[in-house]
Amino acid sequence: MDFYHTHFIEAFDVDLADALIAMTFVIIIAIIRNRLSTRSRERHLRKLMHSLDKLALPDGKFVLKQCVSLMKKASPFELFRISQDNDSLLKTNFSVQFKECLTQAGKIDYAEKTARTARNKWQRIEALIITASLQTPHMMEIIDEALISPDDDIVYFAMLALGQIKTEESAKRLIMIIKQRRISGQKVSAVLEKFDPGIVPFLFSYLEDTDTELRFWILKSASRLNPKGFAERLIPLTQSPEDDIPLIKDEITLKR
Repeated sequence: MDFYHTHFIEAFDVDLADALIAMTFVIIIAIIRNRLSTRSRERHLRKLMHSLDKLALPDGKFVLKQCVSLMKKASPFELFRISQDNDSLLKTNFSVQFKECLTQAGKIDYAEKTARTARNKWQRIEALIITASLQTPHMMEIIDEALISPDDDIVYFAMLALGQIKTEESAKRLIMIIKQRRISGQKVSAVLEKFDPGIVPFLFSYLEDTDTELRFWILKSASRLNPKGFAERLIPLTQSPEDDIPLIKDEITLKR
């Protein structure tokens, strides 16, 4: 009986070892295929962006028809990367023409529809960021829908999308997120700190709010935005028992 069990265990060990070897081989192949696929996508993206750059002519003209043809074939991955690239046409004097190209290619409609209806939340999040980057016609409505999602990841990325828009309307929504306490004030404040200093007067309009935590994060964000000319108004408002208030006061004093 013991002899039987010994052979059984040895046979089992051999089978397990064979299985582990096979699994390792499959994993290695999957990693190689993934790397090759990634490299191929990156090469195709660089080629596409190079082709798009050629459509912006030195005389200020833009070859719209060819742009539409190229962008109709662009994948969601390529659209996302182009929308986030600081060297893309969106960041040049040809941004208006390029957005018209995206509209005619159906990419604006695609991004908005995906941001609203995609069942895969990461596809929805990707499209959400694209709509904010491209400043699509219905972006604020789409972000508002995302902000009330039961999925915390979607809400979080909707907050980040607001940080790409950088207007009073987006700042207002970020302030509401602080009041709702769904995302930490520190994270929201970090987004507000990326706005232009010109947003400070708008932020100040909330300093009379009864929400102590909101006022604290407004002060924190405003101080980081280097609000020259507003320091005198900020100093009296830093009289608070919160532990971080002295730090805020020091930051403001340095900017006077």
